[in-house]
Amino acid sequence: MSVVVDRSWEIVGGSLEPGLVRAARMLVVIRPDRARAKRVVVLDAGEDRFVEVAGLPQHRGELVLSDDGTRIVGVDPGLRLFVHTLATGQQQWFDRDDVDGHVVGAFSPDGRWIAAATMVETGIAPGVGEHRIAIEVIDIDTGAVRSVWSAEGYWDECAISWSPDGRLLAATYMSLEEQQYTVVLDTDSFGVIATFENWLLLLTGSSGMWLGNDEFVAFSDVDVQHLAIIQVDASTSHCRQRLIPHPLTDGYIGGSNGRFVQSSEWLRGTDTTQVYTSNLDGSDRQLFITLRLKADVNKVEIPSTDLGITSGVRS
Repeated sequence: MSVVVDRSWEIVGGSLEPGLVRAARMLVVIRPDRARAKRVVVLDAGEDRFVEVAGLPQHRGELVLSDDGTRIVGVDPGLRLFVHTLATGQQQWFDRDDVDGHVVGAFSPDGRWIAAATMVETGIAPGVGEHRIAIEVIDIDTGAVRSVWSAEGYWDECAISWSPDGRLLAATYMSLEEQQYTVVLDTDSFGVIATFENWLLLLTGSSGMWLGNDEFVAFSDVDVQHLAIIQVDASTSHCRQRLIPHPLTDGYIGGSNGRFVQSSEWLRGTDTTQVYTSNLDGSDRQLFITLRLKADVNKVEIPSTDLGITSGVRS
């Protein structure tokens, strides 16, 4: 079976039907032109055909696919975290009375845990009252919750993602002074290894933003013309940044196997939308998805092809 990003795909919007799949090779979030609701589509791992996800709850923000392609984690309009199983269409809910809500969640590589960006207290208005945020790690089987990091601030332009081996957890947040930060935690102890000012994670949840177990891609909050590959040594807390020219002002919506998925393009005068992949600097641009529908493609989530990795989380 070839890697998903190594070939091109076609999605015919008018022929999509809701269905159940055992596992998905890709998740695509589509917002059709003039439509209020998004359409969530997966590539069936068994038959390499696209189906619309059946029974998915209303959701806000990001949807994240598990590394084995069997489940989706999301947040509903009431800020409740849910896990949706593609094979059954059923949900598992993680509703908390002692916090103000969840913003986004991301599966650990082994699928046992969810790292959730949580609003502990949201205050009355921006700058008025307490504004505390936290990262919680949730045991999917038992529902047990462990708060592993907290700060004063907001989950504005937030993102959260595990390294492919589960040993690092990175998250982007905004301070009370409206400064963007990315914090990196060691999942053995959940101590902070590094904090980066004005650098934001490129993608939420996706293992595609990781170029290895200790390297991830971030974009600048100050200079939009640059991306950075950030390398973190968990044993020494030593960090190194390498800048990459960033010619794509619209950015990226997914990534896998060293290829990054560019923002979608509507072909003017047609009902066709195209999505391309490229290297990080925009070179070697290749057609990836042809969507027979006038729409925006908001996200492409591709699970890791290196399955069976164990998470570094300790019970």
